[in-house]
Amino acid sequence: MNHVRTVIAAIIIISAITAGSVAIGAAQEGAPGPPANFYGEAVDDDGTLAPNGTTLVAVVDGTVSGEITVDEAGEYGGDDAFDEKLSLDSAAGDEVSFHVANASGPAALESPVDLESGTHEQSLTFPSGAFEDGDDSDSGSGSDPGSGPGSDPGDEPEPEPTEYTLELLAEQTVNHAHACTHGDYDDRTSLDAGDEPDETVVSDDHVIWAVTYEGSEGYVTFDTTAHQYDGPFVFYMADGSVDPVDATVTDSGSVDECDTLEEYIEVETPDDGTIDLELTGGDRESSPDLGAPGVGGGDDTDGPEANISVDPANPVIGETVTLNASNSSAPDSEIVAYEWSVGDKNVSGEHANITFDDPGEKTVELTVETDDDETGTTNETITVLDDDAAFFEVTSLEAPSNASPGDSLAVTATIENSGTEHGTATITYEFDGTVVEERSVDLKPDSETTLEFDAVAPDANGDYTHHVGTPNESAIVTTTVLAEPDTDEHHDDDDGQPESNESQDDRETDSSHDTESDDSESLPVSGFGSVAALAAIFGVLLVVRRD
Repeated sequence: MNHVRTVIAAIIIISAITAGSVAIGAAQEGAPGPPANFYGEAVDDDGTLAPNGTTLVAVVDGTVSGEITVDEAGEYGGDDAFDEKLSLDSAAGDEVSFHVANASGPAALESPVDLESGTHEQSLTFPSGAFEDGDDSDSGSGSDPGSGPGSDPGDEPEPEPTEYTLELLAEQTVNHAHACTHGDYDDRTSLDAGDEPDETVVSDDHVIWAVTYEGSEGYVTFDTTAHQYDGPFVFYMADGSVDPVDATVTDSGSVDECDTLEEYIEVETPDDGTIDLELTGGDRESSPDLGAPGVGGGDDTDGPEANISVDPANPVIGETVTLNASNSSAPDSEIVAYEWSVGDKNVSGEHANITFDDPGEKTVELTVETDDDETGTTNETITVLDDDAAFFEVTSLEAPSNASPGDSLAVTATIENSGTEHGTATITYEFDGTVVEERSVDLKPDSETTLEFDAVAPDANGDYTHHVGTPNESAIVTTTVLAEPDTDEHHDDDDGQPESNESQDDRETDSSHDTESDDSESLPVSGFGSVAALAAIFGVLLVVRRD
């Protein structure tokens, strides 16, 4: 009888232990996974930036699992460790989709993407118009916002967005090649325009501003008193128009050397040293694509577009100048004639050569004609230099091609006066679009000097530009900054052996392996498994039998 009681007690104890282990294992299987974090660009298919305040949600299996609000137009979250990100549980499912406002809102064209733990840069492109009236889903027929076709043709048109953005760059001279370097390589700096002059004041040149304003116009005041240079100042623009409120425009034209800038104006500095600028026609879905002034007579956006390229941009007297119209276009027809007018000279052809007999500013005008008799005209102003003038070239520019964050970057530039006259020029060094230093050089004809500049590699990985410019030309090189990758084993430089933290890495690796193992290697739990329990029961019975 005692033997039977012993067996029953053993079975009860072992069953309790086994049940406890199963319960703990089940609880651990339900634990959430590590977070999945997303950040990046947010635009619609027409290039419209997601406005400030737009809510983006992460949807897994039809359920919103995370959301974020756009704080800076066109971007959600940030790459810095402390920046907010769109976060959700990586164990919520296999794939995640991104929507505007809610789970039924417009979905990003990239959706769905794999749902994996870690931090991911994910650009999101939503259907055209996804950010327009995104919260008015209860109106009309009740269809989801951004549902595209399906609205009645007789419906009233949706109101145009009231927020506009254009790009603005201030320079001291008309130098399209230099300005295009900024346009092609520099990050844009966000700036909110004022509702009237003097509300928003800036003084930095060599900076491309992404200026945002609401309503029909905005205002930015440029303060020239922060510069030793008295003017005039040059303002390059894209995606809109910039005009001085009171100051006088001394020169204007199109920029054909790059696609990132479109027009420029040269403005005389007023007596008080401030230039009030009015901004209109910013970039928006309904706005026309602004091109060179005078294209197609300015009244037919589908007409031919004339485009001028001049090489060299600043020729000297007697030097052959090549005029190139190959970038001209006609969306709905074919260009059949190219006519050039330079002063009293007229030449024809897609490419043409010309020389100048005297120095000064020259206006080059190009008219293109299509096979359906439509025309488009544009012009470009170039400066012809006296063959006796000083001409400063950047004949060499050297900088490290690769670096780690925090490294000192030594930059060496060679400047040569290839002209035939003694002259002085200001040399500007910019790193990643920011002016670091300006130096004055004084050179005799056919002489050169070497300048050295210093910069520090930023903490963030990426390509960073070094730009050295003279009044006549400029040069650019790139340094790639890349942090040393982390490895599982850190070796000591002296003996080649792993450092003392190797054992800690091993423990972390083992722990990670345990967490991700399959059913055959279950998570560690207290107690023991079912096989051990059965073995214990068998052992008790064997003892009883022997007794």
